[in-house]
Amino acid sequence: MKHNIFLSIILLLFPALAAIGQTRIFGTVKEVSGEPVAGAVVMLKDNSAVAAVSDLDGRWELNVPEPAEKAVLVVNCLGYKEIEQLVGKIAIFDFVLREDSQLLEDAVVVGYGSMNRSDLTGSVASVKIDNVVAAKANSLDQLLHGHAAGVDIVSNNAGPDAGVTVRVRGMGSFNGSNEPLYVVDGVILNSPSQSESIMTVGTDNEGTDEQSNGLLGISPQDISNIEILKDASATAIYGALGANGVILITTKTAVSERPTVNFSTGVDVSSRYKKMDILSFDEYVDFLEAQKAAGITTEALLAGIYENPEERSGLKVSPIDWQDYSFRTAVAQRYHFSISGRPKSLSYTFSVGYSDKQGIVKSTGLKTLTTRLNLEKQVSKRFRIGTKSSISYIDSQQGQSSGKATAATSLIRSILSFRPYVGISTDSEGDEEDDPALKSGPNRWLTDFVNDRKEIRVTPSMYAQVKFPGGFSFKSTLGGDYRNSNYTKFKSSRINSTSQGSTGAIADIKYLNWNWDNVLSYQYKKRGHNLSAMAGISANSASVQRANIQGWNIVQYKGLASAISSAPNASNSYIESHSTTLSFFTRAVYNWKDRYVLTTTWRLDGSSKFRNHNKWASFPSAAFAWRMNEEPWFNVPLISQTKLRIGWGRVGNQAITSYQTMSNYTNTTYADHSIGNGAGFSVGLVPVNIANPDLKWETTEQFNLGLDFAMWKGRFALTVDAYDKMTYDLLQQKNIATSSGFEIMWVNEGVVRNRGLEFTLDATPVVTRDFGWHLSGNISFNRNKIMSISETASSGRVYLDPSTMADVVYFYGSRVGSSNYANSPASIFMTGYEMGLFYGYRTDGIVQEGETGPAIVSGGTPAAPGHLKLLDTNGNGYIDPDDRMIIGNPNPKFTYGFSTSLTYKSFSLSATFYGRAGGDIINVNNMRETDTGQKNHNIIREAFYDSWTPENHGAKYWAVGAISSTETRMLKDVDIEDGSYLRLSNVSLSYDVPIGKNKVLRGLNIGASANNLWFWTKYSGWDPDVNSYGSDVMRMGADTGSYPSARTFSLDFKFTF
Repeated sequence: MKHNIFLSIILLLFPALAAIGQTRIFGTVKEVSGEPVAGAVVMLKDNSAVAAVSDLDGRWELNVPEPAEKAVLVVNCLGYKEIEQLVGKIAIFDFVLREDSQLLEDAVVVGYGSMNRSDLTGSVASVKIDNVVAAKANSLDQLLHGHAAGVDIVSNNAGPDAGVTVRVRGMGSFNGSNEPLYVVDGVILNSPSQSESIMTVGTDNEGTDEQSNGLLGISPQDISNIEILKDASATAIYGALGANGVILITTKTAVSERPTVNFSTGVDVSSRYKKMDILSFDEYVDFLEAQKAAGITTEALLAGIYENPEERSGLKVSPIDWQDYSFRTAVAQRYHFSISGRPKSLSYTFSVGYSDKQGIVKSTGLKTLTTRLNLEKQVSKRFRIGTKSSISYIDSQQGQSSGKATAATSLIRSILSFRPYVGISTDSEGDEEDDPALKSGPNRWLTDFVNDRKEIRVTPSMYAQVKFPGGFSFKSTLGGDYRNSNYTKFKSSRINSTSQGSTGAIADIKYLNWNWDNVLSYQYKKRGHNLSAMAGISANSASVQRANIQGWNIVQYKGLASAISSAPNASNSYIESHSTTLSFFTRAVYNWKDRYVLTTTWRLDGSSKFRNHNKWASFPSAAFAWRMNEEPWFNVPLISQTKLRIGWGRVGNQAITSYQTMSNYTNTTYADHSIGNGAGFSVGLVPVNIANPDLKWETTEQFNLGLDFAMWKGRFALTVDAYDKMTYDLLQQKNIATSSGFEIMWVNEGVVRNRGLEFTLDATPVVTRDFGWHLSGNISFNRNKIMSISETASSGRVYLDPSTMADVVYFYGSRVGSSNYANSPASIFMTGYEMGLFYGYRTDGIVQEGETGPAIVSGGTPAAPGHLKLLDTNGNGYIDPDDRMIIGNPNPKFTYGFSTSLTYKSFSLSATFYGRAGGDIINVNNMRETDTGQKNHNIIREAFYDSWTPENHGAKYWAVGAISSTETRMLKDVDIEDGSYLRLSNVSLSYDVPIGKNKVLRGLNIGASANNLWFWTKYSGWDPDVNSYGSDVMRMGADTGSYPSARTFSLDFKFTF
């Protein structure tokens, strides 16, 4: 009994005895927003055995051995910057942790899993998400501009729903896809570069391609991080899907156990960045007088403007500035709400966002509604299930057609080309008044043209993961991407010709892509040996359904579907295609003592697009990395990382339309001339292609050499990559003899090579408790070369410049203009040279007095003074197609981007720049706006006021009226402009408002920003970041009818509860 009493006394006194020689300290750990941080470790710097872990409320407590005043506390938590604090004489510590983006990036998402950044052997770029940019972005591609080396992004135009062209390390295909693969939370997205021909009747047959942005519907504000797999050793795990790079998008999940509610709202005010310098009303009248003096019959036009044209009196029209009339200051409103939390074994994140954005061109705009639910349940210690799903709705008003735009087929072209006045009408009492309907010019497009797209997008996914003893785990993921797009297009008889009346079309297009991935993984780590292996099977299916009805001589827009059906001229079509891919894959990563890392992958793909003897193909890769700084002999404290990487891999491409290995038939329509003026149709079936049963995969092999270097504990980091990429058996459309009844067929012929060099730099020159300065930048060089085309392709001698010819195999691209402008193929593809070089006529200034220039046709009249002097390269005395030569290159010399950010206490200031050097542009717009030989349309001021006259010998442009329609159809060097530019993409300033101990509102951030604030360029068009034909390699580098860019100012508020 005595012993028990004595033992009890000892146990009661033990804590007190243990505390002798110790100091009790305690406090909390919180985020900047005031949210408690659970799981943060607080420990002594020199004695990790003395440590505590913060609880759910962020509280912690620690007994520090004496002398406590000299002890140093270290606070760390995954995803936050580490804090060190001298204890001194303080007993209570309230630590505030800030997110550390570098630590968050240590886990890198790769194909079918993730790995530590230190284990990477391939070329992978991580894009830091700028929340300010994400809040205003329409689609995720706007998060990538200038932020990743080797990734070239060009907008089709600046419209609210404009498509975008993304290329990773150049182009490897002529007619197949050059777009990267997009994967969101393991779900493969439909191709983002869909181009649809909705209405082919009416006067805009050359402008019907609708190139919408297929990345809309994935909210940028829901994205946590983006990884870009660039070299084949990284992309080979995706086999035939990864030939053009892979962009992996991971959406946000909960990080805090307590519920976190965020609500943000913002407003944007946008206006056109520049105004085109075209003739005003008075200047236009001067121009008509000059045309009259040059022998062009403008008397009727002048008589329609003035009662007395000679004295310019009796004005009969009302002057108008069509740019001011058609553009507007656009306002956008944005809202985003999210709630997330991790209570016990459940993790949830729900978000909903809405935006309503006006376009700067009247009648254009974009509305989006997005929702997302990320939910995961830890059913047991070894089993978890979850879903990551989103639903979105898109309502787009495009306001014009894309493609080969002319003044008669495009609102933008009409704004610039139409004469700067409207007629004056009289009211019922005979008084003059401005025509309220403005029944001419661009207003026809603003009031009588409809081009709407409404889309519902559903991207669901479900997954389950089981962990087994011994380091094994199994994960199954089923996901899909479904898009249902509805197009409505209408043009009234005021736009169309009288014989066609009003035209209209309705289309319903469904895209469905689903994939089911099953992956078995294994982890082993012992005595310096670290092995990570996986094997899996994946099934992928893609289908497209297109239903379309269209017609002309439609009675009215209201009830368009029934109006088309009852129209005397109507047609309908339905197209459906399917393809499936079955894949087996494996990957192993072996790491020995963190010094040597070896990665191998292998994938076997089978595709329904090819016949049995070519259906299957294998795609292997191997890569090795040496972390020199982990060697025992490497003792340079200043250097925190030196890693050499080398890799090789093979990937494939099957991006052609389905059923090309078999004959296809389609319905067709024929005018029935037995029924008055060709009205009515008879319908039949016709073959649409010649089958090629021997089609097979494009194959790309890529070699990569890289260096990852860091100093000062990562405050300075440099990544360098060099690559050599060869693509064989190119899938291309080959011209065949027309006697076959067809013009082209798909074949495997040709080899393309891309070689390049990439640099990425990150630096944090200054970091203190209150102040920080961060810099980042990248630059990429890519050189593309066609190694071979086809044994049956055209061959001959081609002028590279006026004095140099080369014997090459070649074929031509497609025309980029209309019937009157650039009416011939604009590019040429030649062995030994870059893809898509511009091919046309060189000029040698303007013919001066006392001189003559070559005639533009055989036996024609020599060019007189004031005319363009076209270069007679072959010296036969006149201009013919053999005089053409290389006159431009749409491929940039290099692309780059850089950004800087400053933080001071609660203030943040950042700026982002990006640009390109080189990359010529065919300014198809200016071909018409400099045509002084056509009457009844406007031109740019320079083409008139700097036109040649006997007194102005050094003029930039030819004499008024001294250019023929034959010359405007030619592509000339004067139509090519330098597309180099540097853009200040975004400047933002934000402030975290001190909240104090508010129990409801935990954070408030106020931000102001400006987008597209400034750019430097020599390009005379709206914006050099343009590619009107999107991903079409045969017509790249053209600007025709492009939507103008805008300068945008924004104000944002973000509340955290």
